[in-house]
Amino acid sequence: MTLNLRKSVNVPIFLAVVLFASLAVILAEPASAANTCNGPGVTASQFPARAGAQSSLQVACTTNAGTKVDNITVADSSNAVWHHGAARILPNVTLVALAKTITNAGFRADDVRRPISGGCLKGGTFIVSVVGSTATLSQALGTPCSPSSLTIEHTTSRVLTDATCSATLITSATAKFTSTDIGKSVSGGNFALGARITAVGSAGANTTATVGTTNPASGVCVDRSPTLAGYQAPMLTIGGATYAGTTPVWSNDPMQLALTNTLSGTAFTCVGKTLTAGAAAKAIVGTSPFNAAYAGLPVIITGTTTVITSVATSTPTALSLVANCPAGITASAGVANIGAPGANAPRVGNSLATLGAVLNLSPNLVATADECSRGQLEGFSVAGTWENPLSANGTARGYATNGVLGASTAPAATVGQIVFPTAVVSFASYVVPNRVGGITVNPAGSHYEFVLPSLPTTLATCTTGSPALPSHTTAISFRITSSTLTTSPTLPTGSGNQSDPAVRSLNPRTGSMAGTYRLRSGNTTVVSAGLTPCIVAIPTATAAFNCGT
Repeated sequence: MTLNLRKSVNVPIFLAVVLFASLAVILAEPASAANTCNGPGVTASQFPARAGAQSSLQVACTTNAGTKVDNITVADSSNAVWHHGAARILPNVTLVALAKTITNAGFRADDVRRPISGGCLKGGTFIVSVVGSTATLSQALGTPCSPSSLTIEHTTSRVLTDATCSATLITSATAKFTSTDIGKSVSGGNFALGARITAVGSAGANTTATVGTTNPASGVCVDRSPTLAGYQAPMLTIGGATYAGTTPVWSNDPMQLALTNTLSGTAFTCVGKTLTAGAAAKAIVGTSPFNAAYAGLPVIITGTTTVITSVATSTPTALSLVANCPAGITASAGVANIGAPGANAPRVGNSLATLGAVLNLSPNLVATADECSRGQLEGFSVAGTWENPLSANGTARGYATNGVLGASTAPAATVGQIVFPTAVVSFASYVVPNRVGGITVNPAGSHYEFVLPSLPTTLATCTTGSPALPSHTTAISFRITSSTLTTSPTLPTGSGNQSDPAVRSLNPRTGSMAGTYRLRSGNTTVVSAGLTPCIVAIPTATAAFNCGT
């Protein structure tokens, strides 16, 4: 999608754009704008702001005349979760209607408990066992069936369709509970917020799990019958969130990652058949960024040549690859893209963001703009589209690079790219998974950051002086939606990685949550401060706009 930036008549001075409603929110120009994203009329909002909900985020900022801001970072609050999950694809798999097994050479022994979707598979299906090249599923296939590509999520968060419950016990013949399920949340049916697995049954059948909070309807998992017309089979979700004790934390599931070497730091090295995480990536995703579950994921590495391969085995700091590394990987050059997008990932080109701006638009950039000397500010907005690190089938790089501002200065480790294309200049933003480090948020902890590394400020605005600085105040607003447009073919309910949102959601944590913004000119910070705190509420029977709209 491209958008022409054109001169408007009687353009409002301050504009914020809401993508999914196509609504412009118009405010009065402040008498003296401040360099801030947290002042009168310029603040952060999110909705819905309920624990465990999908939630959109909007941030608006202003800058003074004479202040150049060319990169922005918004550190989201520590209860926010962005799309990040990794998967792999089995292409052209033969499926037999109503069967409970699938045979394909691409299955692995460690696929047990992993969700699988595509073709005629029912929602909530996961792999119960793998013997040789044959996988047994948690439920039979539907009908009709035809050869299809299947997505295997590299997570053991899964959906149970056969569970029975007592006050604190779940029993399922297919669940295959293990000690790795301890700390996984239990949601759906009659379970309340905060329910999580605290113990599992003895080795063998592994059919039971103890839940840390009492089921309010003892002996009943759900309060409706699957035999009633219009209802589907009851589903309990295991692992929508992960707990350490009573506190929601990040899971250790593999992330789809783009590791990028730049002059600012080395994200990875690649020698022989070994890809090793570098200092710049470790500063973001931690000193042990990988684990055994990365084995099997697709990898594309680009230096002066490109290699398409996969992970053979993994240690906490390095991936052993099936093929040799490409030529041309240096400390400041090279990109490694790891993991195909999951079934519920945004699709390439999905619109999920908008960026609106009000500024004195330069006719040097847009010929239809009026002369700078008139001092009449213009307003415009552009839509942002999502790009995964790898293509949908995991066989090609996904990020846009050619002619895109910000592509050469991408952060060292990212899980997604949002591109804002226009007819005159396109620029990229990135989603950064800060397991460690990053900008401090309140309460402190692992968090995601939305980074615009290269705003076309000096290209777009009228400037004065030397060095050239914006001649007037500017205002910018961006909004991230919590989901994307659903396109055919749609997946049944319960498909995909249940711990991984389509775009953005909130984990079960409640209380006051605040992110942080940082406006910079080059490497110089203009201002950095906390965003307006959001009081995240426990879901109740009362609807409210407690953190904006």
